[in-house]
Amino acid sequence: MRRVLAGAGLGLALGVAARWWMRLVSTQPELSWSGTGLILALFTTAGVGLGIAAAARAAGRSRWWRLTAVLAVPVLLSPGMVLAPALVVGGWGLRRGPRARVAAAAAVLVAPAVLVVATWADVEQSLMPYPDGVYRGVLALGAALLGAAFAWGGSAAFGPWAAARGDGPPPSGERAAVGTAGGAG
Repeated sequence: MRRVLAGAGLGLALGVAARWWMRLVSTQPELSWSGTGLILALFTTAGVGLGIAAAARAAGRSRWWRLTAVLAVPVLLSPGMVLAPALVVGGWGLRRGPRARVAAAAAVLVAPAVLVVATWADVEQSLMPYPDGVYRGVLALGAALLGAAFAWGGSAAFGPWAAARGDGPPPSGERAAVGTAGGAG
């Protein structure tokens, strides 16, 4: 339960940070309360889903609990879809070997690259409260930080998962003896 509540709290905090970042990069800074409430609810729900996956993973439950990550999908709809590689590929690679971590880092950097390239021609000085370079920097930095947070959260569901209790063959005699009082090491 603790991990689920932590997931909800972290999801809510990430939703607040994401909404603040959206305000910084918006050309129309008037944000509605209904939109803010929806974003916070979606991020909190995503945090709950990833918290459930983290709790199941820690308890050694079945890998099927990874499916609770589907609660994070609504956050990825519309503009949030640029963060999907960070959640899935970044989450998969974050807790694995060096090559997988490079793939995770590349997946996290997809969102800032796509957002900066996609908005390059649209950025007009008259619409921005700050210079073009600063705007692009805020856009890229915010997307990179959100991508990193998504990868970290996604690693709860997509990272390595120990076999559930009772799954697989029993340990062999030699392997079971290693590290025990009667074993060789």
